[in-house]
Amino acid sequence: MVPPRSRVLLACLLAGARGASLSGLEAAADADALAMRLADTLAMQLSAALRTPPTTAVNETENCTNETIPWLQIGFAMDCTGSTGAYLASLKTTVGNLAAQLSASVTTLQMAFLCYRDEGDVSPPRYEWAVHPNPLAHWFTDSVQLQAAIAPFYSTGGGDSPEDNAGAMGQMLHNNPWDPSAVKVLIVISKDRDSQRTPYQTDALQCTLMQDIRAAGINLILGHLDTSTTSSMLWDSTYKPTLPWRGCYADPSDPHQLKEIQFSGVTATEFSALLIEEICDTITTVPEDPTAVGDPHLVNMLGEHFDIMRAGRYKLLHISRDADKRDLLLAASADVVRYGHSCDDMYFTAINITGQWSFGHKNTTFVAGAAPPKTSTGWVDFGAVSLKVVHGRTVKATPYLNFFAGRVQHAGYSAGGLLGDGDHTKAETPDEECQNHMSLLSSSSVLR
Repeated sequence: MVPPRSRVLLACLLAGARGASLSGLEAAADADALAMRLADTLAMQLSAALRTPPTTAVNETENCTNETIPWLQIGFAMDCTGSTGAYLASLKTTVGNLAAQLSASVTTLQMAFLCYRDEGDVSPPRYEWAVHPNPLAHWFTDSVQLQAAIAPFYSTGGGDSPEDNAGAMGQMLHNNPWDPSAVKVLIVISKDRDSQRTPYQTDALQCTLMQDIRAAGINLILGHLDTSTTSSMLWDSTYKPTLPWRGCYADPSDPHQLKEIQFSGVTATEFSALLIEEICDTITTVPEDPTAVGDPHLVNMLGEHFDIMRAGRYKLLHISRDADKRDLLLAASADVVRYGHSCDDMYFTAINITGQWSFGHKNTTFVAGAAPPKTSTGWVDFGAVSLKVVHGRTVKATPYLNFFAGRVQHAGYSAGGLLGDGDHTKAETPDEECQNHMSLLSSSSVLR
């Protein structure tokens, strides 16, 4: 047992640390009584403090990351049915607080905002976008403009859960032009599970949606507002073997998994602080592994971003850089084909993996459109390097391939090819036909 005088000293020290008031305690007749009363006061204050989670002040302008990010795009999709009103109001102010915190580290910050409801909702509509004053602009670079655009938004409807969460993701993926060179974050906040509405009414269609989001390099974050675990957006992915979301967004061996923040029971102020903290954590841990996705956008091992602008066969990886065919450890090549008449519409249609590290692997050749029963190979180890091939489809159902490479920088050998440190000047230079086409378009714009 702690002696009375020691208890007084300990209590006073704690009072100084906690800022406890000593008024009314001075009249205590003896040290033991004083210690007991002071300890009771401190216990009540400490209990209250523990019940209240620490929050970030809404006017805080401290930079949330020490890294410099040239370009950041953040899309907010919010379930705006009736019971989410307090969180919608908080999110309206959060965009301004977030812009203030990122101002010192992000050169260009672009944000978009979507309120969504469910099929059949018409007033307000199923998808309600924050419309930019400039009809040609999709993204807001001015947080004050964005806050003005979303100020009239309100929560209404509901009572017919689940909600159209996948539909909102599809809108966010296809409505705004995500830039391949930007760090991209999509935040979807809902109080309920997905309703599997058209055009994402099956697990297979939702799986393709998740793969397309990941292939576009978009970091997807889910936010759950309800206290029921069964209303979580990831409930199906956790408790069903089909894994329509979590398993399709990332292979189990992939370190960058789909996650859902649980906002259950937090106040609107705490909601804002937790959301900003999660965004800051996400943008400071964005993977920069070599990737070749979309039509096609590449990031090499040096962190350089570029696009392939002409059709042909390309060497994606060559390890080691100067090895001949006999000594080659690993190589990956890809066929790039132009679909349609647009010079921008180039896609990978075939990928072939060769070299000593590929020996013994059953699947080393991949063709777009031929993906049963799985659309992703998952991460597969080829010697010291991990590779992944993912099948995707455009909005017009055109098949294409995405290619990911992990641990290339730590393989212990030099790496050539477009995803290594190879020269990409020719690949990103349009062929003569496209140069002439773009020249005509430029001249036409000048004439107008």
